[in-house]
Amino acid sequence: MNLDDSIRKLERLIAIYYLGNNYVSGGVELSRAESKLVMRQIMHSLEIAEMIRDKKL
Repeated sequence: MNLDDSIRKLERLIAIYYLGNNYVSGGVELSRAESKLVMRQIMHSLEIAEMIRDKKL
């Protein structure tokens, strides 16, 4: 998997939250607040991946 594939996967994971769904971990659905925290961490990972791709890091 290359960096662009990883970026697309991160974007899909972020979309889960913005589509109004909560994340599920180990078969347990996270609360909206917990899902927001997860989404923010994924967003941070996406920003770093994009900086690496664009050589701004």
